[in-house]
Amino acid sequence: MRKKDELDNPELLKWPENGGDPCGPPSWNHIYCENSRVTQIQAQGMGLKGTLPKNLNKLSMLKNIGLQRNQLSGEIQGTFNGSALQMLWLNNQLHGGMTGPIDVVATMESLTVLWLHGNHFTGTIPESIVTGKITTKADVFSFGVVLMELLTGLTALDEDRPEETQYLAAWFWHIKPDKEKLRAAIDPSLDVKDETFESISIIAELAGHCTAREPSQRPDMGHAVNVLAPLVEKWKPLDDDNDDYCAIDYSLPLNQMVKDWQEAEGKDFSYLDLEDSKGSIPARPTGFAESFTSADGR
Repeated sequence: MRKKDELDNPELLKWPENGGDPCGPPSWNHIYCENSRVTQIQAQGMGLKGTLPKNLNKLSMLKNIGLQRNQLSGEIQGTFNGSALQMLWLNNQLHGGMTGPIDVVATMESLTVLWLHGNHFTGTIPESIVTGKITTKADVFSFGVVLMELLTGLTALDEDRPEETQYLAAWFWHIKPDKEKLRAAIDPSLDVKDETFESISIIAELAGHCTAREPSQRPDMGHAVNVLAPLVEKWKPLDDDNDDYCAIDYSLPLNQMVKDWQEAEGKDFSYLDLEDSKGSIPARPTGFAESFTSADGR
């Protein structure tokens, strides 16, 4: 791997002049590897100029590219056709941004996160993104991120957070195995106690399972329901004997049922407000047109 000819100012990356193995030792700046294979390139907000390198598709294990808030131009190269890329962040390019057709995105079958706003791409949005129906495994990934948002009170992406926590899914995977770090990451409004932390740990494990790097390793939604159903029954605020008294309509969305339970109970208790979840993937935002320039959205 070498500096990319397409970049006008590759020196900002501070990669070795003579190339070599980006996984090291030592590993190159902004490169993340697993088993000596490049899996991530994260170079946000560095002022990089030029076009997206054409030969990134040669990195067969590359799953995540974060190049937002730079000054890139040009197209998303056709060499991404059929790539295994799962997350692509090209949003908020300065001074005009990237251009060209968006069709190649439709061939990226593993893609679960796509941020393109702040550019000027043209063409028809691939049907899979318009409908939000990428694959069932992508839907499960999205559900896992929503669980993380509910547990932590954080959004899926926040560029104002410290760099290590900007991407919720990646950060959550890092802290999840450490019980103390996980407990510290839980939204304080949940008022975690020893009794409830056991259930929270189960949900955290499910969230991690749903966001596994390889789609084939993610469960289906039936598994997620089987994990969560006993917890819903365990922590439901009211006993079944009181259902008629409280007049709870179980056909309502979960967030509305929780609010009804709270009103019926006549007291405050911690709950997960689904309306506050700001998951960003993969469903189409309201008002997203069939054809677009990416300045309109992602």
